[in-house]
Amino acid sequence: QGRHAIDRLTGGHERRSFGYMTSGKKYDPVDYQSTCLGYLKTDRLKGEYLLRNVFAGLKSYDQYLSLMDRYGKYLVTPSLKARAEAIGTALYDTAPGSIAADFTYPDVNGKEVSLSDFKGKVVLVDVWATWCGPCRGEIPHLKKLEQEMHGTDVVFLGVSVDEAKDKQKWLDFIKKEELGGVQVHASGWSKIAQDYKIKGIPRFMVFDKQGRVVSVDAPRPSSPELKEMLEKELKKDRSKTHNRVYDSELILSGLLKCPVCGADKAKFKYVLFKAFLFGTPNDIFDTRSIVFTPNFSFTILMH
Repeated sequence: QGRHAIDRLTGGHERRSFGYMTSGKKYDPVDYQSTCLGYLKTDRLKGEYLLRNVFAGLKSYDQYLSLMDRYGKYLVTPSLKARAEAIGTALYDTAPGSIAADFTYPDVNGKEVSLSDFKGKVVLVDVWATWCGPCRGEIPHLKKLEQEMHGTDVVFLGVSVDEAKDKQKWLDFIKKEELGGVQVHASGWSKIAQDYKIKGIPRFMVFDKQGRVVSVDAPRPSSPELKEMLEKELKKDRSKTHNRVYDSELILSGLLKCPVCGADKAKFKYVLFKAFLFGTPNDIFDTRSIVFTPNFSFTILMH
């Protein structure tokens, strides 16, 4: 019955007919999706519908993040979540400047820690395992680097890919080696390895203060190039970039001025608030300059 309900909304001629109001006018795409979801009685059916008919047509990782913010609540089963993550992984671009693919794992105390928790800091991620000889070989250099960067806005985040059965071994190793920074346990080659295409370890990755990729294959701590990369990120002056979050209705009404410099609204480019669902046309705005949030706000990179 559930499959038939989805098919009635999505299949062939019926879907094309359903896309028009009784007045003969075509549904706005956002209203159309909301109407379709309204006909489905459970979150599981809504999640299935979204994966088959909305997520399947995504063209960029930015669009994927936007949809996850809005519709992630309907991915209520492990299967739905895994299928959505697979779509995101396929779309993700690890090139410098790309939005970092977030991940969340428990630390040594069981607290869930996410990469996005450290936005505003430069983050060095060390993907390693207790059984990895080269990983252990980098530990003295990593400790030395951490001491040299002490007091700066650099976070050292260790992500172990030890299997779940070896968690105690991981905890014991951290204590024995007196590892610093933030240490989390990924329970094997999970989301971080898939998103960042990690086939071997150690792997070091650097992310900037805006949560964007600097390098997903950075030099090892035993190379002076890694410290140079971190220092370069710390020195970057982003004071001329005016990033703010605004309510979409204010943008549409044209009442905004830049709160940083007071520049006139005529210098801004405007974005229709319903673009959050499908991304932003490149001829209007670079989507990497905009972060869509669930409350219909945008972060716009101005000037």
